[in-house]
Amino acid sequence: MTAIIGMTDHLRSRLYKLIGLMKYYLLERQFIHTFRIGLVATTLALTFITAFLITQHIILGLGFVGVIAALCVVFFVWQFFDYFVLALMLTTTVAAPPIPRDITTTLLLLILLTLLWIIRLLLVERSFKSLRAAPVNRFVPLFALAVTISFLWSNSYADTQVAYLQNDKVLPRLVTATVLILSPVATLLFANFVRSTTQMKWMIGYYIVYGGLALLPKLITSIRPLSNFNLGGQLPVWASIFALGQLLCNDKLPRWQRLVLVVIIGGWVYVSFLRDRTWLSGWVPLFIGLGIVIFLRSRALFAVLAVVAGIYLLANTQIFDSLLKDESNESGLTRLYAGNLTLDIANQHFLFGTGPTGYYFYMKVILRDLFQLSHNNYIDIYAQTGIFGFVTYMLIWGSIGLTVLRTYLQVPKDGFEGGLAASLVAIYVITMLIMMLGDWVTPFTYTQTMAGLSYTIWPWLWAGLAIALGHLAGQKQTQQPQHAS
Repeated sequence: MTAIIGMTDHLRSRLYKLIGLMKYYLLERQFIHTFRIGLVATTLALTFITAFLITQHIILGLGFVGVIAALCVVFFVWQFFDYFVLALMLTTTVAAPPIPRDITTTLLLLILLTLLWIIRLLLVERSFKSLRAAPVNRFVPLFALAVTISFLWSNSYADTQVAYLQNDKVLPRLVTATVLILSPVATLLFANFVRSTTQMKWMIGYYIVYGGLALLPKLITSIRPLSNFNLGGQLPVWASIFALGQLLCNDKLPRWQRLVLVVIIGGWVYVSFLRDRTWLSGWVPLFIGLGIVIFLRSRALFAVLAVVAGIYLLANTQIFDSLLKDESNESGLTRLYAGNLTLDIANQHFLFGTGPTGYYFYMKVILRDLFQLSHNNYIDIYAQTGIFGFVTYMLIWGSIGLTVLRTYLQVPKDGFEGGLAASLVAIYVITMLIMMLGDWVTPFTYTQTMAGLSYTIWPWLWAGLAIALGHLAGQKQTQQPQHAS
C-alpha cells in the first residue's frame, strides 16, 4: 500500500513538473509561436467542420466561415500591428461608411487594436514598461474607470420615469461608453506605435492631400464627393493648419509643393470665410489656428496680418455685427438654454452622471420632443460621467497640453518637425475651443450618431502624434553627444 501511494505521489510530481515545463515553454517563453500554432490549428479544424456543416446546415456552416475569417483577421492584425495602428488614418477618411447602427470601420479597428494590445501587454510582455513615458498614461485608465462606473451606476440608480428608456437603449449606451473609452486610447496607440519621422511625413502629407481633394467638391459644383469619403468635422481646419506649418517652417519643400499648400489653405479660407461665412464654427477656429502658427513662426508677420485683419474688421463692422446677431438668435441662445438645462439635470447626478447618453433620456421624459441638446463636449462629459469623469477628462487634456508644449520646445523650429510641432500647438488650442462649439471631440449618439467617431477621433490622433514627436526628439538629443564623441 505504501509503495502504491509512493508511486502515485511520484507520478503526480512528474505530472506537475510536465505541466510546469509546458507552461514555461509554451506560454512564457514561446507564447507567440504557441499563439500562431494554436490559431492555425483552430482555423484548420474549423475549416473541416465548416465543410461538413455546409453540406448539412448551410446557415451554421456560414457562421463557421465567419469565425474562420475573423480568426484570420485577428492573426493578420497581430502580425502587422504597427501598420494597422497607422491604418486608423485611412479608416477615418476613405474607409468611413457606417455599418448598421452607425458602427464604423474605425470603431471596429479601434476595438480590435485595443484588445490585442492589452493581450500583448498582459500575456506577452507582462509589463507596461514598453509604454512611452507621457503624463497622459496615468489618466486614460482613470477616465475609462469613470465611464464604466457611470454606465453601471446609471443602470442601477436611474430615475423611475427614465429607467424604461435606459433599459430599452442598452446598445446605444454601450457603444457610446465604448467610444468614450477608446477615444483617448487612440492617443496612446499613436503615441506608442508611430515610430519614425518618415511615418509622420507620410501621414501628414496624406492628410493634407486628402484635405485638398475634399476641397474640390466645394469649389467645383459639378464634382460630387464619393459617399464613403469622410468630409465631416473640422477637416478644413486641421488640413489647413498642417499645410501652413509646413509652408512656413519646412524650407526643404520644392516650389511646386509650396504652391499646392498655398492653394489648399487659400481654398479653405475662401470656402469657410468668403462663401460660408454664416457658419462661425467653421472660419473662427480656422483663422485662430492659422494665426497661432503664424505667431509661432514670425511675430512680425503676425503683427502685419493682425493690423490688416483689424482694418478689414473696422471696414465691415455691420457685416460682422449682423453675423454675430444671427448666430446668437439661431444657435447661441438655444444652445445656452440647452446647456443650462443639461447642467440642471447633471447637477442632480453630479457624482457619476446620468451615464453614457443618459441626459438625453431625461430630456425626452421632461420635455418630450421639444428640446435642444447641448452641443458642448465639456457639458456632455460632465452630464454623462459626473464630476469624477469630468475631472479625469480635463486631466487628460491638461496633460496633453503639457506634452504639446514640451514637444514644441524640444524640436528644432525649422524643417518638417518644426512645422509639425507648431501645427500641433495650434491644434491643441483649437481643440480646447471647439469642444465648446459642438460635438467635435467626442460624438453624441443622438446628434451626429456614432458615425461621427470618424472625425472626432482626429484630435485624439494629433495628441498621440505630439507624444510620439516629443519622444523621437528626446531620442535624437540623447544620441547627439554619442555621435559627437
